[in-house]
Amino acid sequence: MRDRWPFAALLFLLAAASLPAAAPVAAQVKVTTLARGGKPLQATADIRLSRYADLTEVNLLKVGDILSENDLVTALVPDLFVELTCPKGTLLRFSGGFRAVISAPGEADCAVDYLSGGLDVLTDEPTRVDIGGKTLGTSGTRYAVRLAREGGKPSERVLVFEGQVEVAAPTGSTEVSTGKTLSFNRKVTKPEPKPVTAAEIQRWATLYARFDMAKARAAGVEISDGQAAEAKLTQLHAEVLRNPAAVQPRLELASAQAVNRIGDEALYNLRRSHKIDARKLQAVQPDGLKRGDTVEYKRFNQLLIEAAHPALPSDVELGSWLAAQRFDDVIATLEAQQAKSPLSSRQMLLLAEGYAGKGDAVQAVASSRQALRLFHQDRLLSAEELALCRRLSAGKP
Repeated sequence: MRDRWPFAALLFLLAAASLPAAAPVAAQVKVTTLARGGKPLQATADIRLSRYADLTEVNLLKVGDILSENDLVTALVPDLFVELTCPKGTLLRFSGGFRAVISAPGEADCAVDYLSGGLDVLTDEPTRVDIGGKTLGTSGTRYAVRLAREGGKPSERVLVFEGQVEVAAPTGSTEVSTGKTLSFNRKVTKPEPKPVTAAEIQRWATLYARFDMAKARAAGVEISDGQAAEAKLTQLHAEVLRNPAAVQPRLELASAQAVNRIGDEALYNLRRSHKIDARKLQAVQPDGLKRGDTVEYKRFNQLLIEAAHPALPSDVELGSWLAAQRFDDVIATLEAQQAKSPLSSRQMLLLAEGYAGKGDAVQAVASSRQALRLFHQDRLLSAEELALCRRLSAGKP
């Protein structure tokens, strides 16, 4: 009898191993901010939530609620703001009256079947928006979608403030890139993107500043002069939307958002400055910034300082840039450093090589002669470097 128990246990383990694995738990889309008229809410009865395969409606949407695939969200009130946060950090912002279905994301972080209203997306991840038989797909960007009815017919529009969005339709696909907008309807078979206007940039900057103010208040920030704070945020958003590649306005916006406990967007803008290693950014938790955690804020602020005043690349690294013909990068880096403090003879020689690579003989001669003068003070040049410096100072390649 004793010999049969191990055999029975073995049969049980084999049977268990042959059972299908449990289905993975679906990633969650969470309600993270609610506001009406700029004032934060913990819950609202002005938004209806219809659960998929359920005949009942939930007439009270709350911060922290989880939305599932095929859930329908409807708002009939014009001054509402709802933010959903997707599993990998994508922010979906619904404003005004709207209707949307949370759909299966596939390989995207978030997917929405959009039926009406205003949607703004901020993400570093793939997203998908289905709208009127068309699919808006992106690998990570900031864009806006507007869907309404004009003259009894749907009016569909996408504005891309940074990155690229592909609009795929049965008639073909169109790519909309930074600073472009696309309007489409059934009459236009192949629409062409047009530039986003200055008025539109100002309009969306104002909207995004209001989003920020609502999130700051929801995080418990006491704002003594709301009008001035919103005006400053509007100005910073407008500068970033106008020129997404400009580093300083983005860093200023990130700083203002961190102070106002808008942690997710502050980190997004710091990340988009491309001045900080992504691994360092992962050490800062957006929820910690939202709570006003002192340690998290100090960590973020240190990265902000590092982004604003990056360490000068080593001479060896600058030499590798020259070898890779990155002459503009060498010149820009060393000229920026020179504006703050004097260069060494070796750095001045690297600058001369950068100018020579660009074909600017006048600046190459001037910089190499300056390198020779500095060499008499710091003696940093090797014999080979000194020979090169003399050759460049004589106007020889």
